Amino acid sequence: MSELEKCRRPSGRLANQLRTIICEKGVLSRADGSASWAQEGTEVLAAVYGPIVSSIKVVEQMGEEIAEGGAFEVIWKPRSGVIDSSSLEAQEFIRSALAPLIPLSRFPRCTIRLVLQVVADGGSVLACAANAAIAALVDAGVLLEKMAAAVAIGVLRVNSTDCKASTKSEELLPKEVVTVFDPDTSEEDPSQCISVLSFLWSYHYDFTHSDDTATEPRTKGRLIISSGILANHCRGGPVDAEHFIAALDMSRVAVEYLAAFSRNALVKSLRTIQDAIL
Repeated sequence: MSELEKCRRPSGRLANQLRTIICEKGVLSRADGSASWAQEGTEVLAAVYGPIVSSIKVVEQMGEEIAEGGAFEVIWKPRSGVIDSSSLEAQEFIRSALAPLIPLSRFPRCTIRLVLQVVADGGSVLACAANAAIAALVDAGVLLEKMAAAVAIGVLRVNSTDCKASTKSEELLPKEVVTVFDPDTSEEDPSQCISVLSFLWSYHYDFTHSDDTATEPRTKGRLIISSGILANHCRGGPVDAEHFIAALDMSRVAVEYLAAFSRNALVKSLRTIQDAIL
């Protein structure tokens, strides 16, 4: 880690620190599945409805596409105001990031509707929404072929003395650029680039070596993050290849933490359901 990455950001976090995550499932009683994902000032509520039989109008509009493979609909609701171009852009990113996870061919003439409500926007709201959506799909029992996690990465121009983001880019040298996890609103405005990256992840168990002395089921495995990007959303100014590669490497580290958090939350919820049944 460089000296710049060791300095404290205005929030007190290091460059490679995420904000505290709180995830709650089943927060809405009328939805088939729901989840709330919060990260210190940013909170998104996700609700999943379906799979439900599509209306005749939807079937006529989509034709063979929905007849053969079903439909996945995303609705983005901002914290306040009307839906604008940025909301439509967010909808498209979430859809492109999550649609590959759902085997829509198993839901012909049906629609899975995902509604995302921004409760608070303290920065990195798009990544927060993607993770809330995945948690809600899991809570709804929607079949997912793969799992994914998203993280926001900021490439910031900072003052080398105090690590505070600055808008006076013409006074800064290239070495005074640092890549940070999970930027908040105070860091998003002067950012050179904000990128939201989504990666697939899986948890693998090794059954090739048996242990005859084991008395309990195998519970330990290995978390694997995909090498390729599932979806990417960038905004802000241009960024050179060196800093983008650094952001890509850092994002995989962050996604590994988010994937472990999501898996632990899933295991906890399944144990709660098992205890309730038994």
